[in-house]
Amino acid sequence: MQLKPLLKSCVPEKMFSFGDYEGFLLGHIKSVGSIQYSFIFGVFENKIPVLYYTAEKSSISEEVFIGVFKDDKHINLGSDAQSSDQMTFLSKALNYVCETFSIKLEDIKELPKKSAEDTFGKIQK
Repeated sequence: MQLKPLLKSCVPEKMFSFGDYEGFLLGHIKSVGSIQYSFIFGVFENKIPVLYYTAEKSSISEEVFIGVFKDDKHINLGSDAQSSDQMTFLSKALNYVCETFSIKLEDIKELPKKSAEDTFGKIQK
Protein backbone atom coordinates (compact mmCIF):
# COMPACT_ATOMS: atom_id res chain seq x y z
CA MET A 1 0.00 0.00 0.00
CA GLN A 2 1.78 3.10 -1.23
CA LEU A 3 -0.92 5.70 -0.59
CA LYS A 4 -1.38 6.09 3.16
CA PRO A 5 -1.61 8.79 5.85
CA LEU A 6 1.66 10.71 6.21
CA LEU A 7 2.68 10.66 9.87
CA LYS A 8 5.61 11.88 11.94
CA SER A 9 4.46 9.93 14.98
CA CYS A 10 1.47 8.26 16.61
CA VAL A 11 0.58 6.16 19.65
CA PRO A 12 -1.24 2.81 19.41
CA GLU A 13 -4.17 3.22 21.81
CA LYS A 14 -5.92 -0.12 21.24
CA MET A 15 -5.33 -3.34 19.31
CA PHE A 16 -7.84 -5.77 17.87
CA SER A 17 -7.58 -9.18 16.25
CA PHE A 18 -9.97 -10.63 13.66
CA GLY A 19 -9.13 -13.57 11.43
CA ASP A 20 -5.78 -12.99 9.75
CA TYR A 21 -5.92 -9.27 10.51
CA GLU A 22 -4.80 -6.95 13.28
CA GLY A 23 -6.36 -3.54 13.79
CA PHE A 24 -4.89 -0.61 15.67
CA LEU A 25 -6.57 2.53 16.96
CA LEU A 26 -3.94 5.25 16.67
CA GLY A 27 -4.05 8.51 18.59
CA HIS A 28 -1.75 11.40 19.59
CA ILE A 29 -0.95 11.75 15.91
CA LYS A 30 1.56 14.21 14.49
CA SER A 31 0.98 14.50 10.76
CA VAL A 32 3.14 15.57 7.85
CA GLY A 33 1.53 18.15 5.56
CA SER A 34 -1.73 20.06 5.64
CA ILE A 35 -4.00 17.15 6.61
CA GLN A 36 -4.20 16.50 10.34
CA TYR A 37 -5.50 13.20 11.73
CA SER A 38 -7.45 13.04 14.98
CA PHE A 39 -7.61 9.24 14.91
CA ILE A 40 -6.67 6.43 12.57
CA PHE A 41 -7.79 2.82 12.57
CA GLY A 42 -5.21 0.81 10.65
CA VAL A 43 -5.77 -2.77 9.49
CA PHE A 44 -2.76 -4.99 8.82
CA GLU A 45 -2.38 -8.48 7.40
CA ASN A 46 0.97 -10.13 8.16
CA LYS A 47 2.34 -6.69 9.18
CA ILE A 48 1.33 -5.20 5.82
CA PRO A 49 -1.21 -2.33 5.85
CA VAL A 50 -4.39 -3.07 3.90
CA LEU A 51 -6.71 -0.29 5.09
CA TYR A 52 -6.67 2.97 7.04
CA TYR A 53 -9.93 4.50 8.29
CA THR A 54 -9.23 8.10 9.30
CA ALA A 55 -10.75 11.11 11.05
CA GLU A 56 -9.05 14.01 9.32
CA LYS A 57 -9.05 17.80 9.14
CA SER A 58 -7.39 20.13 6.69
CA SER A 59 -5.34 23.10 7.83
CA ILE A 60 -8.04 25.45 6.50
CA SER A 61 -11.03 23.90 8.31
CA GLU A 62 -11.84 22.43 11.70
CA GLU A 63 -14.49 20.19 10.14
CA VAL A 64 -13.82 16.46 10.63
CA PHE A 65 -13.99 14.23 7.57
CA ILE A 66 -13.86 10.46 7.41
CA GLY A 67 -11.41 9.08 4.90
CA VAL A 68 -10.41 5.59 3.83
CA PHE A 69 -7.09 4.57 2.34
CA LYS A 70 -7.50 1.25 0.55
CA ASP A 71 -6.17 -0.32 -2.66
CA ASP A 72 -3.85 2.68 -3.14
CA LYS A 73 -6.82 5.06 -3.22
CA HIS A 74 -8.13 7.68 -0.81
CA ILE A 75 -11.90 7.90 -0.50
CA ASN A 76 -13.59 10.78 1.31
CA LEU A 77 -16.72 9.49 3.04
CA GLY A 78 -17.87 12.98 4.03
CA SER A 79 -17.98 15.13 7.12
CA ASP A 80 -18.71 13.62 10.52
CA ALA A 81 -18.43 15.92 13.54
CA GLN A 82 -19.25 13.02 15.90
CA SER A 83 -16.01 11.27 14.94
CA SER A 84 -13.97 13.85 16.81
CA ASP A 85 -14.83 11.70 19.85
CA GLN A 86 -12.48 8.70 20.11
CA MET A 87 -15.09 6.11 21.13
CA THR A 88 -17.55 7.23 18.45
CA PHE A 89 -14.76 7.09 15.86
CA LEU A 90 -13.74 3.61 17.03
CA SER A 91 -17.32 2.33 16.85
CA LYS A 92 -17.70 3.62 13.30
CA ALA A 93 -14.29 2.26 12.28
CA LEU A 94 -15.11 -1.21 13.61
CA ASN A 95 -18.45 -1.19 11.78
CA TYR A 96 -16.67 -0.19 8.57
CA VAL A 97 -14.18 -3.03 9.06
CA CYS A 98 -17.06 -5.48 9.57
CA GLU A 99 -18.67 -4.39 6.30
CA THR A 100 -15.39 -4.37 4.37
CA PHE A 101 -14.11 -7.74 5.55
CA SER A 102 -17.53 -9.44 5.90
CA ILE A 103 -17.11 -10.24 9.57
CA LYS A 104 -19.31 -9.87 12.64
CA LEU A 105 -18.56 -7.32 15.34
CA GLU A 106 -18.45 -10.07 17.97
CA ASP A 107 -15.60 -11.73 16.00
CA ILE A 108 -13.34 -8.73 16.65
CA LYS A 109 -11.37 -9.24 19.86
CA GLU A 110 -9.69 -6.42 21.74
CA LEU A 111 -6.20 -7.26 22.97
CA PRO A 112 -4.31 -5.75 25.93
CA LYS A 113 -2.78 -2.28 25.43
CA LYS A 114 0.70 -3.73 25.97
CA SER A 115 0.13 -5.98 22.94
CA ALA A 116 -0.78 -2.90 20.90
CA GLU A 117 2.42 -1.10 21.84
CA ASP A 118 4.67 -4.13 21.31
CA THR A 119 3.11 -5.33 18.06
CA PHE A 120 2.73 -1.90 16.46
CA GLY A 121 6.36 -1.14 17.31
CA LYS A 122 7.44 -4.26 15.40
CA ILE A 123 5.26 -3.37 12.41
CA GLN A 124 6.81 0.10 12.20
CA LYS A 125 10.38 -1.26 11.96
